[in-house]
Amino acid sequence: MKNISIITINDHGFKAAEQTAVDLFRISHKFNINIFYKGNQVTKKRLRVCYINYLEIDEIVIPAWNKSDAITWFTATGIVVRKIAKLLAHKTLDPAILVMNLDRTQVIPLLSGHIGGANDLAQKLSQVNKSITPFITTATDSLGILALDSYAVNSEFEIENIEKLTSVSSAMVHNYPIN
Repeated sequence: MKNISIITINDHGFKAAEQTAVDLFRISHKFNINIFYKGNQVTKKRLRVCYINYLEIDEIVIPAWNKSDAITWFTATGIVVRKIAKLLAHKTLDPAILVMNLDRTQVIPLLSGHIGGANDLAQKLSQVNKSITPFITTATDSLGILALDSYAVNSEFEIENIEKLTSVSSAMVHNYPIN
């Protein structure tokens, strides 16, 4: 994961985005971060990020989607779902999508939790900033079971058949025998 976009819709979200960028740089200085913001112009570039001002959110969703490995939204989850629904392709292709509340106490890895790295990024954010709690809903993570697709990605393995891997993970969740 290298290119991260942060989307905000108000001044509170903008402040939270800058604080999150600082946390992201604590994880890795190699991140390229874009902060998309609506509202007041940035008068002083405070961070090593690209600040992108927009008028309507629809004008930046597709460019952010196409250029990002991960997108963190400081909006209501419903807005995120409505704006990205038409862009969803496959869990092996979609960027990681995270949603954070404005006080930065909770982060939801909404999409591409394992393969896209949303769960991992949420966990890392909570490690560098103890006030952030990840709300991870994937079955393997919730049950403390090894997520094989995450293991494959982290080990730089190529996944040849995601459907079979999903079947094995499902069997592990249900405690079924694996042949």
